[in-house]
This record gives sequence, C-alpha cells and structure tokens, in this order.
Amino acid sequence: MREALERPHALRNQHPLRRRSLRSVRSGWPIAALALVIASGCGDENTDTRGGSGGASGANDSGVDGAAASGALGGSAGMGALGGSAGVGGSGGAAGGADGSAGSAGQQSRTYAADDTTTLLNPERGWMLRGSQSIFANARAGDSDHPEGYSVIWSDMGSAPWDGSKGSPFRLDNYKEKALPASLLNELASVFDAARSAGIKVKVRFAYNYSGSGADTTKAWMVSHIGQLGPVLTGNAEAIASMDLGFIGLWGELHGSTSLVNSTQPWWLEPWISARNEVLNALLGATPKWLSIGNRYPLFVRQRFGDPGYAMNVSGAFSGSDQSRVGWYNDCLWTDKSNTGTYSYDVSTQRGDLDRDTFEKIGRYAATSGESCSSAGLTSYSTCSAVLADMALLNGPDTLFRKYWTGMYDRWTKDGCYDEISRRLGYRLQLVSATLPTKINAGSPLSVTLDVRNTGFGKVYNPRPIDLVFVGPGGSFTARLSDDARKHLPLGGQTIKHEWSATAPAGLQPGQSYALFLRLPDPSSKLSPDSRYAIRLANAGGIWNVQTARHDLGASVDVN
Repeated sequence: MREALERPHALRNQHPLRRRSLRSVRSGWPIAALALVIASGCGDENTDTRGGSGGASGANDSGVDGAAASGALGGSAGMGALGGSAGVGGSGGAAGGADGSAGSAGQQSRTYAADDTTTLLNPERGWMLRGSQSIFANARAGDSDHPEGYSVIWSDMGSAPWDGSKGSPFRLDNYKEKALPASLLNELASVFDAARSAGIKVKVRFAYNYSGSGADTTKAWMVSHIGQLGPVLTGNAEAIASMDLGFIGLWGELHGSTSLVNSTQPWWLEPWISARNEVLNALLGATPKWLSIGNRYPLFVRQRFGDPGYAMNVSGAFSGSDQSRVGWYNDCLWTDKSNTGTYSYDVSTQRGDLDRDTFEKIGRYAATSGESCSSAGLTSYSTCSAVLADMALLNGPDTLFRKYWTGMYDRWTKDGCYDEISRRLGYRLQLVSATLPTKINAGSPLSVTLDVRNTGFGKVYNPRPIDLVFVGPGGSFTARLSDDARKHLPLGGQTIKHEWSATAPAGLQPGQSYALFLRLPDPSSKLSPDSRYAIRLANAGGIWNVQTARHDLGASVDVN
C-alpha cells in the first residue's frame, strides 16, 4: 500500500467547511434538509446551492491610501427580490439599476438584477493562454477560441530554455548543476513588467524540461534555485495569479523525476516524500504568505501535512498557513475516472475516492487550475453533464488552459455547455441586495450589509479589499469595508449576507449628499488604480463603470 490510515470518502460531507444556513435560493427543501440547515449555526447568512462548500476565515494585510479600516459583524435578514426599477443616479457613476426602498430607521435597502448571460473578463479566473511576453498585449482582446479575452497567462513552458540571452526564463534546462544567471532573473522580472502593462496576471511554473523524456536535477539544486528566484517572485507577486510547485519531474508535473533523489524506491515512499516536501517548503518560504502553490497529486499533499483524511480546520482557511496555501493543478482533467492517474483508483476505490475528496477540500480555499488531456479521447467523463457536476464538486478549476486538449472543448461547444463553463470558471459574484445608511457623520462608524451570490464554480482565492466609495462635493472618498474579503465572499454555489462595519471618511462635507458606489480593487498599490484588475460583479442594469471600476449602488447618503 502507498498510504495507510486514510479516511473513507463517505465521510467527506462531515468536513466542517461544508456548512449550510437557513436561507437558500432553492425552493421546496424537504423537512430533513431544513432540520440540518437550522442546526448549522449563525454569523454570515451562508447559502450553498451545490451542497459542497462552506465558509472560511482569516485575514491579510493590504490597503489603499485614505481607506478606513473596518471590522466585520455577523449578518442576518432575508433576501429581497431581484430586479426592480432604476434607482438614484450618482455623479460619476453608471445609470442606476436598483430597486430602492426605505429600510429601518436611518437605513435604505436596494436590490439588484443579476446578469446571467455575459461572460465577464475578471482577474485571476477563467480561460488561460500560455506563452511568452509576445502574447500578453493582445490577451485581453481575446481570439477566435475565446473572443471574451484572457486575464491569466500560464508561464511560457513551450519555448526553448533560457540560454543567457534568449528563451524562456521559466525553463531552467541549462542550469541543472549551476546557479541561475542574472540575465535569467532580469528576464523574469521583465515578464512581470509586461504582465502589469497588459493588465493580466501570470500562473507561474518552472521546470528543467518540457517533454516526456527529459531530466530534472537534484533536490539541493532545486532548493538553491528557488532561493535565487524568491526575491523576484516576491517583488512582483501582484502580477502572479498563482504558482505550480513545478521543478520536479517531466514537464514539472512531479512525476518521472530522474534526479530528485538517488533511490530505486517507488516515488510514493521515502526518500521521495521528504525530498518533495523540502522543495515545496522552500517555495512556500520564498514567496508571500497569501500566494497559492499548486500540487499535482492529492497523495503528495496529504504526505506533506501528515493528515491521512485531509480534514483542514475551518479557522485555517485563508490564514496564510502552509496548508492553506497549497492548491492543485490537474493536467489531465475529465479523461476517465482517475483523470489519467491523478486519483489512485488503480490502488483501490477507497484511495481514489480519498484523492478526489482531498482536491474537493483544497478547492474551497486555494487556487486550482489545469488543462484537459487527450490520453483517453472523448469519454463519458467529458460530457457536459459530467463536467458541470465535477466542477461543482471540485470547486474549480479557477483557471483552465484553453489550447489543450481542444477536442474536449469542441465537444462542449457542440453540446451547448461551453458558454456556461466560460461564465462559471472561477468566481462569478452577483450583488443581490444592499442595506445602506441614509445619514452619517464624517469620521464616525457606519454599517453596510451586502448580500452576495457566487454562481461560479470557484472563489476569490487571493486577498482583495471591498471599498464603499462616496462621490460628491470635494471628490471621491473611500471607506474600506474589508482589507481581505475572502472570508466573507461566497464560495461557488453560495449566497452570503454579511454586515460590514467601517468608518465614514473624515473628508465628507457636512450638509452635503454623496452617491454610493462599491469597488473591489486589487490590493496592490501598483494595481489598485487599474480598472483591469478590479472585479466586475455579474449584475445587469448598467451599474458597472469600466473607467472607475465602480458599481453604482443606486443610493445616496446625507452627511450631518
């Protein structure tokens, strides 16, 4: 046996992250289901329409000048109806699309219509391209395969390795037994410069070959190279969507290693386990505490964290712990039951189910990515119904490589689910309703309740703030509702109502009225002003303004 004492797959639904709450967008729940819901607890109102994910907690530190930091309160109350007539317009904002009504004393409520048809170009999600800087500039404009555009580029693995003056800096073939040259590190930095200029982010992987027969290098050299790469990666982290562990084996996929260790033992035993863990630990230590590092095989994740059942505690999600940062990449999705060896059904049904369960849990809090694979051709596992169900269970992938294997994607187009998959890859956030103040004092506390639905398969996996923006006399002013909203934004298939506490900006002028807007910018000061890196909510009614990256809440507030 490769692994012992692992928890049966049948226990997966008892994992503490799988929470439900009283309110669901579905109707007609049976009595038994309602009993489970009522027992689920309080705080955020958390609705899981898939039956397969739950809340998480943690915080990260980021900010924008002038934003007022905030705490968070538990939420309650029911959901308003969607749709409605135009609301109050705002200076500098888009036309209103909200149904306005008076709330309790000092509050006003708005509901917002959903956009369920537009494929949105949002950061850190969706279809990926792969290639060099030469494709960056036009990526957001799209191509014939995906005219809606790409926001993530997978690092250039297919080009020739770096040779000192040209090639890909992600291909380390020529430096298996020597230090990386300054020219490679400089070229790597220039890739991230080009990414920022183009308004995209990079999914990073390094490898010592990109073929089915290439060699890698020893653990010592891998760790040494990671030490050299770390400062460049950390210094440009805002341009990185996520990373793959990479380095080891064929294509950097952690299998077929020729040199990691000198051993004839099978790869699932020592000394391979410890060597892989040392490489992973080096990469975790060399990069920011929020950045996800994808692992190719579920077994390797469990071996690293000493958790046979991989039952991660709720409080650890989005915390910056090593375990909370390890995501997955699957480079042979939807081929057969095992995904061409990703899940170990060749060992036993119990082991294969446990592997799937591990990836399902990881998908709730860390970045997930992958590509399809032609190894089995078109099978029952790659039909529209099978893939849609699998994405919902896996909570991903958040990003998917568009150019391979296209035979599967052509099938989705023919069978009518390609557009739905394009819309739902990663997160797809909709603002359902908002409860806002009608009168405030500058510099004093205020509260805002937002009801947000995620109709995507994935989640927002990197730190991101939520800002309430006041527009009126004196310009625009920001109250930061959260520095890191991942805890309070819904996972795939959920709806969450949450009350945020903030401080009204001190610069608001007494006796004046200000229009209210919502903005979800990138947390980096380099990218925060760039609307290409802000999240656009999936709402109709013209509430989104692409120039300001603000959503018009259709409401205004008076300053005492």
